[in-house]
Amino acid sequence: MVRILIVGASIGSLAAATRLRRLMPQADIILVNRASTFVHRRHVPHILSGMHSLGSATIDLGQYCEKHNIRFHLGTVSKIDSGERALSIGEQRLAYDALLVDLPSEPSSASEPGVHDILPLAGEASAHALRTHLLSELQHAARTSLGAHRTTVIVGAGHRGIEAAGEIHSLQARAAAHELVFPQELSILLLHANGDEREHIPKSAHARIMKALGKRGISSAKPTHVKYEPGRVTVDGHLTESGSIVWTAGERGNHLLIHSGIAVDQDGFALVDHALRTSNERIFALGHSIVTIGNEAVPRARRAADLVEEGRLAAYNMAATVLGTRLHTLPTVGKAPRVVTIGTSAFGWFGPFSFHHTIPYTLHKNAETRAFEKLHEA
Repeated sequence: MVRILIVGASIGSLAAATRLRRLMPQADIILVNRASTFVHRRHVPHILSGMHSLGSATIDLGQYCEKHNIRFHLGTVSKIDSGERALSIGEQRLAYDALLVDLPSEPSSASEPGVHDILPLAGEASAHALRTHLLSELQHAARTSLGAHRTTVIVGAGHRGIEAAGEIHSLQARAAAHELVFPQELSILLLHANGDEREHIPKSAHARIMKALGKRGISSAKPTHVKYEPGRVTVDGHLTESGSIVWTAGERGNHLLIHSGIAVDQDGFALVDHALRTSNERIFALGHSIVTIGNEAVPRARRAADLVEEGRLAAYNMAATVLGTRLHTLPTVGKAPRVVTIGTSAFGWFGPFSFHHTIPYTLHKNAETRAFEKLHEA
């Protein structure tokens, strides 16, 4: 029996799994994930403010897979052996005929000196932990407030950093409305960082966003030198007393990809062609495991509709690889417009902004919501 493995749960990989089941009804399709539930990356910053709870934004993978006749394996992959076409999960090895990798990227804050107290915003668990930490910090400030000013520093002014700033602003505003703290005691500083350019937000749009954030008291800076210390951050020689440091920048590829034997870029992200095939013809990758398709860079902040399209394409091509038929590719139509929005529960949505990109996706907020809800109800 043909066995197809999918490592990592996302909008794209779930779309791939369901499409594969239709294309190959007799195949053994297994989804492997380290958690039993899945939260779309797009909703992660919204957990900070309480706009989404873990329950409301969560898909139960066991139930989803059972409904679509897909096997679900709960476990952490320790090795991808591309030569032997097998995965290692603890003591168990699973062989495959085709493999789809959709692993989350990893924060690179560990490589920065003095950042042991930094709080990463990389997934639902970290978002929930960060919300708990911020609420605890606000409660402590309410009990001990003597007019001291504390700044929440967010490192990374890309998509996640912008939305995290808005959600933390909303959380602080609620605390101030309940007179837990005084507004003048709190502030947010958004620091631009290396890697923000991977978000592919147009400069004019980014400038408008920074201006809108500034009107709401969220400051931003493009530092040339930052020094992190417990309880403080020095930005270009200026000392800032920080309550929390939130890390949304400096992503790198998942360590499993780096050691899998497939071609990756300098940051460890998989290199794929327009069929989403890696350098190994039996391994495909999509979502946040990749940063380029062919020679074209893709935005990190891709929305649900983008990822569903990638998942369906990967499904067709995995089936084609196993069956020996022709592969499909993503169409390219020059510089087709790609419309996205960036928004927060604190003060609405920015955009839409037009991104010029060779993959012809058109998306807006309602399409994003419908795509996720459709998957949630599937």
